[in-house]
Amino acid sequence: MSDWASLAIAVAAVLALAAVWRWVAGRRRADGASLASFLRHFDALHVPDEVALRVHHHLEQWMADAGQAFPVGPRDPLSRYGIGPEDVDEALDLLLGASASSAGSAPGRPPIETVEDLVRCVAGHGCGAGPLPREKAGGR
Repeated sequence: MSDWASLAIAVAAVLALAAVWRWVAGRRRADGASLASFLRHFDALHVPDEVALRVHHHLEQWMADAGQAFPVGPRDPLSRYGIGPEDVDEALDLLLGASASSAGSAPGRPPIETVEDLVRCVAGHGCGAGPLPREKAGGR
């Protein structure tokens, strides 16, 4: 192999490594921005940060267990995370405690189909659609 070919291969390898490094750094920034925007979304709906974080971390763990990783969005359908209608009660059990299934499965309960629906249910603002209260607890 000529010196030029070796040099070209070395330059290509360095450029490829730099591109991968930029992509990884960009993903890390996007993930951090994603969590911040996720919390802002629910703050605007008067949901306590600890509730939104609990659901966010649960969904991240659910995805990690499935070998996937991507940002959690409030408007994402739960099906994106592999959570079907039959899995919602299990998610509520894990997020709220063992007694959550009976409350979450109540007849006439609107379906919990999105991340926002799940956060609202865990926050005690009702399972499914409906307005959230205007004020946070504590007068904020």
